[in-house]
Amino acid sequence: KNQDAAKYLYIQSKTDILFWVNTFVFTYNPRKTPSAMPFVTYDYEDKLILDVLDSVRNQKDILIDKSRDMGVTWCILLVFTWLWQFHGEGQDFMVGSRKEQYIDVMGNMDTLIEKIRFILRNEPKWMLPHKFDWKTHSNYMKIINPQTKSTITGEATNNNFSRGGRRKAIFFDEFAFWECDRSAWQASADSSNCRIVVSTPCGLNNQFAKLRFSNSINVKTLHWKLHPEK
Repeated sequence: KNQDAAKYLYIQSKTDILFWVNTFVFTYNPRKTPSAMPFVTYDYEDKLILDVLDSVRNQKDILIDKSRDMGVTWCILLVFTWLWQFHGEGQDFMVGSRKEQYIDVMGNMDTLIEKIRFILRNEPKWMLPHKFDWKTHSNYMKIINPQTKSTITGEATNNNFSRGGRRKAIFFDEFAFWECDRSAWQASADSSNCRIVVSTPCGLNNQFAKLRFSNSINVKTLHWKLHPEK
């Protein structure tokens, strides 16, 4: 209720993504009680968030080879949401997955866009973009910032993936399991200079594995032993 405090906290959140995450962001885990809980980052998550942010800002591709259940998807969506929310026009992002039902199903927290909605819903209302309205600016496969017109959109894998526009960054979720992965990767080349490729491994006969061992992309490996609870 204190406007001076709110202004200070807003500036701190805009300045420091890790402050914003650890102060205002909630995550969701149905295996725990309560299932909605403050997102308090582990050390490896801090490094991952900053590495992804660096890739977006410097417009370079990055590949993340990970074990399951490491919170990587949440961390990438946090970076997209933070830039979309606090950093002006041109913060346009795309999230992609192998099937449409993994991208956006209203109320399904397993989907990418719904995770972003969850982050926004659990923030203080004064932190949301000015005049943000859920009915108007949160649509199927798209979230719009009414102040800046920046968008976060979703698209399922296809031969012309992301070809229809330009994005600050594109997220390829579980890329080792995509059909038409090679053509989707080629189609995205002119859509963004920053492509964030994430997957658990699935053999060597896929585009993810070829990129992983090509020496042509910045590679980060997140083994389960980095996770304190594992």
